[in-house]
Amino acid sequence: MAIDPGYKHGCKVAVLDKQGNVLRTEVVYLQLSGSSSVKASRFRGRDEPKLQKLQEEIGFKTIAIGNGTGCRETETIIARMINEKMFNEGTKYTVVDERGASVYSVTPLAQQELPNMDTNLRSAVSLVGAYWNHCQSM
Repeated sequence: MAIDPGYKHGCKVAVLDKQGNVLRTEVVYLQLSGSSSVKASRFRGRDEPKLQKLQEEIGFKTIAIGNGTGCRETETIIARMINEKMFNEGTKYTVVDERGASVYSVTPLAQQELPNMDTNLRSAVSLVGAYWNHCQSM
């Protein structure tokens, strides 16, 4: 699972299978600071169960968090959820470089590869690629 952190418009979440097929996308509101938008403040902190449900349904073990705006807050929440056993045993997270994710999401190639997906959600999908690249460089 990949999380592209955000405040006002929420965190964009994408879950892909090992072949890179998009299984699910969501927008969740996790951070406790940042935006003062009514929509964001109404849902803030209440979407943790959505992430748990995604794991129950799909079974991911790794969470890649983009290192942009809201990263540290998202990382703190995910770490707490792991420590409090809100995710399955063995779930871990990593922070990945999200440079290029937003740029890719508006390119003609991204529109061709993911034609029916919102631009903001495409950036979360591309974070999975950033995670795979991170793993290959180790």
